[in-house]
Amino acid sequence: LQGRGLEPADILVQSMLDGKVQLRSALRIMQRYDDNILFQEKNRDEDFLTILNPAVTLNVGDPEGRNYLVLAYDLQSFNYFSTDQFNSLNHRINLITGFQGGRLSVSGSDSVSFLNDIQRRTTNEDFQIDQVSLNVGQIVRGDNYRVNYRMTEKTSTYVNGRYSSIDYDATSTFGFIDVNTWEAAGG
Repeated sequence: LQGRGLEPADILVQSMLDGKVQLRSALRIMQRYDDNILFQEKNRDEDFLTILNPAVTLNVGDPEGRNYLVLAYDLQSFNYFSTDQFNSLNHRINLITGFQGGRLSVSGSDSVSFLNDIQRRTTNEDFQIDQVSLNVGQIVRGDNYRVNYRMTEKTSTYVNGRYSSIDYDATSTFGFIDVNTWEAAGG
Protein backbone atom coordinates (compact mmCIF):
# COMPACT_ATOMS: atom_id res chain seq x y z
CA LEU A 1 0.00 0.00 0.00
CA GLN A 2 1.48 3.30 -1.09
CA GLY A 3 0.20 6.80 -0.30
CA ARG A 4 0.62 9.87 -2.46
CA GLY A 5 -0.08 13.52 -1.75
CA LEU A 6 -2.29 15.50 -4.08
CA GLU A 7 -0.71 18.61 -5.56
CA PRO A 8 -2.73 21.62 -6.83
CA ALA A 9 -1.38 21.01 -10.35
CA ASP A 10 -2.98 17.53 -10.27
CA ILE A 11 -6.50 18.98 -10.18
CA LEU A 12 -6.23 22.50 -11.61
CA VAL A 13 -5.36 23.78 -15.05
CA GLN A 14 -1.68 24.78 -14.94
CA SER A 15 -2.27 28.10 -16.73
CA MET A 16 -4.70 29.01 -13.97
CA LEU A 17 -2.19 28.46 -11.22
CA ASP A 18 0.42 30.98 -12.34
CA GLY A 19 2.52 29.41 -9.62
CA LYS A 20 0.35 30.57 -6.71
CA VAL A 21 -1.90 28.70 -4.32
CA GLN A 22 -2.50 30.21 -0.89
CA LEU A 23 -4.66 29.20 2.04
CA ARG A 24 -5.13 31.92 4.61
CA SER A 25 -6.95 31.85 7.89
CA ALA A 26 -7.91 34.63 10.25
CA LEU A 27 -9.56 35.05 13.62
CA ARG A 28 -11.01 38.33 14.76
CA ILE A 29 -12.37 38.83 18.26
CA MET A 30 -14.24 42.04 18.98
CA GLN A 31 -15.84 43.27 22.18
CA ARG A 32 -18.23 46.17 22.46
CA TYR A 33 -20.72 47.70 24.81
CA ASP A 34 -24.14 48.70 23.49
CA ASP A 35 -26.45 50.81 25.64
CA ASN A 36 -29.48 50.28 23.37
CA ILE A 37 -29.39 46.90 21.60
CA LEU A 38 -32.82 47.24 20.02
CA PHE A 39 -32.67 50.98 19.17
CA GLN A 40 -35.78 51.72 21.21
CA GLU A 41 -36.54 54.97 22.99
CA LYS A 42 -38.35 53.12 25.78
CA ASN A 43 -37.43 49.74 27.29
CA ARG A 44 -33.76 50.08 26.42
CA ASP A 45 -31.67 46.92 26.73
CA GLU A 46 -27.94 47.25 27.29
CA ASP A 47 -25.29 44.55 27.09
CA PHE A 48 -21.75 43.59 26.19
CA LEU A 49 -21.36 41.89 22.82
CA THR A 50 -18.50 39.60 21.84
CA ILE A 51 -18.12 38.91 18.13
CA LEU A 52 -16.02 35.91 17.11
CA ASN A 53 -15.11 35.92 13.43
CA PRO A 54 -13.04 33.00 12.11
CA ALA A 55 -12.40 33.06 8.35
CA VAL A 56 -10.56 31.06 5.71
CA THR A 57 -9.62 32.09 2.16
CA LEU A 58 -8.25 29.98 -0.69
CA ASN A 59 -6.45 31.91 -3.46
CA VAL A 60 -5.57 30.10 -6.67
CA GLY A 61 -3.62 32.12 -9.22
CA ASP A 62 -2.99 35.83 -8.81
CA PRO A 63 -6.00 38.20 -8.56
CA GLU A 64 -3.79 40.80 -10.24
CA GLY A 65 -2.89 38.33 -13.00
CA ARG A 66 -4.73 36.73 -15.90
CA ASN A 67 -6.46 33.79 -14.24
CA TYR A 68 -7.52 33.45 -10.64
CA LEU A 69 -10.04 32.00 -8.23
CA VAL A 70 -10.69 33.16 -4.68
CA LEU A 71 -12.96 31.18 -2.35
CA ALA A 72 -13.67 32.67 1.06
CA TYR A 73 -15.75 31.61 4.05
CA ASP A 74 -16.33 33.46 7.26
CA LEU A 75 -18.43 32.88 10.32
CA GLN A 76 -19.67 35.61 12.62
CA SER A 77 -20.80 34.54 16.07
CA PHE A 78 -22.62 37.28 18.01
CA ASN A 79 -22.58 36.51 21.74
CA TYR A 80 -24.38 38.75 24.23
CA PHE A 81 -23.34 38.57 27.86
CA SER A 82 -26.71 38.86 29.62
CA THR A 83 -29.30 38.87 26.81
CA ASP A 84 -28.35 35.60 25.18
CA GLN A 85 -31.69 35.33 23.35
CA PHE A 86 -30.08 37.73 20.85
CA ASN A 87 -27.08 35.44 20.14
CA SER A 88 -26.75 34.49 16.49
CA LEU A 89 -24.53 32.90 13.85
CA ASN A 90 -23.94 34.28 10.36
CA HIS A 91 -22.21 32.41 7.52
CA ARG A 92 -20.78 34.05 4.39
CA ILE A 93 -19.32 32.33 1.31
CA ASN A 94 -17.76 34.27 -1.59
CA LEU A 95 -16.33 33.06 -4.89
CA ILE A 96 -14.40 35.48 -7.11
CA THR A 97 -13.12 34.37 -10.51
CA GLY A 98 -11.27 35.84 -13.43
CA PHE A 99 -10.09 34.29 -16.68
CA GLN A 100 -8.38 36.06 -19.54
CA GLY A 101 -7.60 34.70 -22.98
CA GLY A 102 -6.26 36.53 -26.02
CA ARG A 103 -9.10 38.99 -26.59
CA LEU A 104 -11.76 37.62 -24.24
CA SER A 105 -11.90 38.06 -20.49
CA VAL A 106 -14.50 36.96 -17.96
CA SER A 107 -14.61 38.08 -14.36
CA GLY A 108 -17.21 37.70 -11.70
CA SER A 109 -18.26 37.02 -8.19
CA ASP A 110 -20.85 34.90 -6.44
CA SER A 111 -21.82 35.18 -2.81
CA VAL A 112 -24.29 33.65 -0.42
CA SER A 113 -24.87 34.62 3.19
CA PHE A 114 -26.96 32.79 5.75
CA LEU A 115 -27.83 35.44 8.31
CA ASN A 116 -29.72 35.26 11.58
CA ASP A 117 -29.90 38.78 12.97
CA ILE A 118 -32.07 41.03 15.08
CA GLN A 119 -34.36 42.92 12.71
CA ARG A 120 -35.88 46.30 13.51
CA ARG A 121 -38.85 47.82 11.79
CA THR A 122 -40.33 51.31 11.72
CA THR A 123 -43.98 51.71 10.90
CA ASN A 124 -44.73 55.18 12.18
CA GLU A 125 -44.21 58.65 10.72
CA ASP A 126 -41.33 59.73 12.98
CA PHE A 127 -39.26 56.65 12.05
CA GLN A 128 -39.01 55.38 15.63
CA ILE A 129 -38.35 51.67 15.99
CA ASP A 130 -41.65 50.25 17.14
CA GLN A 131 -41.28 46.55 16.32
CA VAL A 132 -38.39 44.21 16.88
CA SER A 133 -38.11 40.62 15.72
CA LEU A 134 -35.43 38.43 17.24
CA ASN A 135 -33.04 36.54 15.00
CA VAL A 136 -34.82 36.67 11.67
CA GLY A 137 -33.28 34.23 9.21
CA GLN A 138 -32.22 35.57 5.82
CA ILE A 139 -30.49 34.16 2.79
CA VAL A 140 -28.71 36.88 0.83
CA ARG A 141 -27.37 36.01 -2.63
CA GLY A 142 -25.39 38.00 -5.15
CA ASP A 143 -23.90 37.31 -8.56
CA ASN A 144 -22.02 39.77 -10.74
CA TYR A 145 -20.31 38.85 -14.03
CA ARG A 146 -18.64 40.78 -16.82
CA VAL A 147 -17.56 39.49 -20.22
CA ASN A 148 -15.20 41.77 -22.14
CA TYR A 149 -14.06 41.34 -25.75
CA ARG A 150 -11.13 43.45 -26.97
CA MET A 151 -11.61 44.17 -30.69
CA THR A 152 -8.54 46.38 -31.13
CA GLU A 153 -5.98 47.97 -28.80
CA LYS A 154 -8.32 50.94 -28.28
CA THR A 155 -11.76 49.35 -28.70
CA SER A 156 -13.60 46.75 -26.67
CA THR A 157 -17.15 45.73 -25.93
CA TYR A 158 -18.63 44.25 -22.77
CA VAL A 159 -21.71 42.70 -21.22
CA ASN A 160 -22.31 42.92 -17.49
CA GLY A 161 -25.00 41.10 -15.53
CA ARG A 162 -25.90 41.32 -11.87
CA TYR A 163 -28.39 39.51 -9.65
CA SER A 164 -29.10 39.97 -5.96
CA SER A 165 -31.75 38.65 -3.61
CA ILE A 166 -32.76 38.75 0.03
CA ASP A 167 -34.97 35.88 1.13
CA TYR A 168 -36.44 36.35 4.62
CA ASP A 169 -37.56 33.47 6.80
CA ALA A 170 -41.33 33.10 6.37
CA THR A 171 -41.81 32.39 10.09
CA SER A 172 -40.60 35.81 11.31
CA THR A 173 -42.74 37.71 13.82
CA PHE A 174 -43.76 40.27 11.23
CA GLY A 175 -43.58 39.98 7.48
CA PHE A 176 -40.59 41.17 5.54
CA ILE A 177 -40.78 41.40 1.78
CA ASP A 178 -38.26 39.35 -0.18
CA VAL A 179 -36.26 41.38 -2.69
CA ASN A 180 -34.89 40.22 -6.06
CA THR A 181 -32.94 42.52 -8.37
CA TRP A 182 -31.70 41.88 -11.91
CA GLU A 183 -29.46 44.31 -13.76
CA ALA A 184 -27.74 44.16 -17.13
CA ALA A 185 -25.55 46.54 -19.05
CA GLY A 186 -23.50 46.51 -22.21
CA GLY A 187 -21.40 48.78 -24.23
